[in-house]
Amino acid sequence: MAKRENTFIGTFDVQAEVLSKITELKSQGYREEDMYVIAQDEDQLTMIKGQTDVKLDTQEDQGFMGRFISTLAGETSSFEAFNSMGLDSEESDTYKREVENGKILLYVDSEYGPSYDRYTETRANTAGTGSAFTNETSASTTDEERLRLHEEQLRVDKERVQTGEVNVGKHVVEDTQTIEVPVEREEVYIERRPVNEATDSATAGGLTGKDAYQDGENIHIPISEERVEVSKTDVVSEEIVVGKRKVQDTEQVTETTRREVADIDEDNDSTTNGRKPL
Repeated sequence: MAKRENTFIGTFDVQAEVLSKITELKSQGYREEDMYVIAQDEDQLTMIKGQTDVKLDTQEDQGFMGRFISTLAGETSSFEAFNSMGLDSEESDTYKREVENGKILLYVDSEYGPSYDRYTETRANTAGTGSAFTNETSASTTDEERLRLHEEQLRVDKERVQTGEVNVGKHVVEDTQTIEVPVEREEVYIERRPVNEATDSATAGGLTGKDAYQDGENIHIPISEERVEVSKTDVVSEEIVVGKRKVQDTEQVTETTRREVADIDEDNDSTTNGRKPL
């Protein structure tokens, strides 16, 4: 797809894309009479033919598309017409292949009309009674007029925007924990037990009764207990996993579109071969 000053050329897959581009170019000031559409066969152009007045050609007609083929063959007359389009042989070959593969080519140039008309006239003179597939109405035995009905079609595009973000960090919080720990300790108890025994040398450690009375005799009993020692160890208590996933939603888009309808006034007294005129 290329766009030079006052010109445009590009290929499309379906007719709807071509019609959308034609509408866009018309809003920029281009005229339908300066637009040329080429396709492989007529079935690819039925919608465009019914809704626009652009010039149409197919490869089978050898009209506008024929100039691509003639240019690649080195024919001077068609090469001059091609040269006015600003295309070289490589570009022509590329667009020719795309049309042959089923794409639809749109060419827009307000200055190309005279070259197209001269080529069409020359082709008509040499082709005898043959006719190309164009939008021009051939002369016939019946008088017919055409009224084109247009309508607006919705085209929906999607744009990805950032709606927010999630920041995950961490900070230190101090807590107070209470743990009950069982501990042991020793207690001293003192009992007085009555003893009714005679003191003799055997019971008094070999002392006589008089010697049994001594000052400063003591008993030492050690007392122990368990004391709690507290230490802290760092452990991983949990981890935070942050990710994202796509969720498919459906949004309804409502827009007002316009279309043209035919207003038909029937005259019951006027008929042509049993057919009511529109």
